[in-house]
Amino acid sequence: SKVLTFIIHLVTGYYFNRLIEPEFHGNVGLAMSFTSLVNLIWSLELSSLLIRVKAKDNRVLSTAFWAAFGMSSFLSILFIALSGVFTELVDGSPDVRKYIILFSLTFFIFPLGLVPTVKLKQSLKFDLIGIVNFFAKILGILGALVLAILGEKFWSLFVLFGSYAVLMPVFKFIARPWLPSFQFDGAFLKQHAIFNGSLMFNKISGWLTENLDKQLVGKFWGEAALGGYNKAIGFLLMPKTYLVVSISDVLFPALSAENIDEQEKQKRFLDASALVTFLLFPLFFVLAALAQPFTYFYFPEEWDRPTIQWLIVVFSAAGLFSIFNPMFFTVLMSKSKPKFLFNVLLVKRIVLIAGILATFKFGLIALAFGKLGSEIIAFLINLFIGKKELAISRSQFVRSMLAGLLCSLIAAIAAYTLSYFLNGHTSYLINFLACGCLSVVVYFGISPWLNPSGWRFFRNFIANWNE
Repeated sequence: SKVLTFIIHLVTGYYFNRLIEPEFHGNVGLAMSFTSLVNLIWSLELSSLLIRVKAKDNRVLSTAFWAAFGMSSFLSILFIALSGVFTELVDGSPDVRKYIILFSLTFFIFPLGLVPTVKLKQSLKFDLIGIVNFFAKILGILGALVLAILGEKFWSLFVLFGSYAVLMPVFKFIARPWLPSFQFDGAFLKQHAIFNGSLMFNKISGWLTENLDKQLVGKFWGEAALGGYNKAIGFLLMPKTYLVVSISDVLFPALSAENIDEQEKQKRFLDASALVTFLLFPLFFVLAALAQPFTYFYFPEEWDRPTIQWLIVVFSAAGLFSIFNPMFFTVLMSKSKPKFLFNVLLVKRIVLIAGILATFKFGLIALAFGKLGSEIIAFLINLFIGKKELAISRSQFVRSMLAGLLCSLIAAIAAYTLSYFLNGHTSYLINFLACGCLSVVVYFGISPWLNPSGWRFFRNFIANWNE
């Protein structure tokens, strides 16, 4: 479902780029750079906590629900009240404020899916979660596409980005119905306040590092520039959202289980890393190699295609390092060391924010390079922490990365070479498709010899998936 959703999102994005101008995309991007914080903190990280302590008592579950409902309601009212302040802060248009208000109204429905999500994850019903997320996402995309065709550009983008947040908790409630009782266990919240505090810090600081650049681009370079910037960075974030975060969600209960030893935890982490490397390294390499034909067929002329092309190249390089962040965070979270977790996250966030502040005034491409440098430093921190906290074999981890990198590089060179000769003789779409197919053939052709362990693990993954 994740792969299919990714493909549908990519295909429909082609039409949204033609039906809706960059300025509209920039306006909704500015609004979401603020409201996305609520998506991260409304649950007070109680979902992860309930999974970690294997909570099943209805009193505890009800406590979590009412706490999350109170938080989401408070944030909804707060963001509506501050919508004007946020808009003025980034010199946004009136549409930015309208989007903030509309997104804020959706916050009330979020808690409905909290406990059903926990119950589904506790019972390892990840296939059902995938189906629910798929239908919630697809219905939103189709509704937005219809509105865009009808010329309702403002409402189309609201439905595209806002409907999922409403439909997803509703569908999860339908899949695993649960109603709270009027009970509240204050001791439960107090007992785990430190654990939650560390996770909340990660969410808030992560929101800042992922949205500060967008707010600065919108304020200093305008909504149209932000529209292109958001699209380019989206190609970095989509694989992380659709694959890496899903793997991390599965990895967390696996690492938190009490009946496995440290050696098994190491194996599970390395297996997950090998899968991410095998699947995503070639994607980022080939996307960078084919950035020119991809950009020129995917975006119409009113978009700043030369800038978007180079942004895609740089963000693809950043993706090679950033995709491991969620999994290393999962390792730290499973170790139950709140203070240590807080310190590590603080250092990484400072590095990322420093990279943004040091480069944004020099243009969008310079800003992208600043984020790339910060991601490399954060990755090195991850390697050090992974060795210390999970006794992960750095040599085994790096060998897996290098093997995937070599195969991906060869596939990307083959794709770029063919693209160079096809340029000017075929359309950009044919160029991209032909070169993309060649890269797939080359990558899977050489992987059994140059990356035998990754190939073997990938085959086992496909076999288990089919079962």
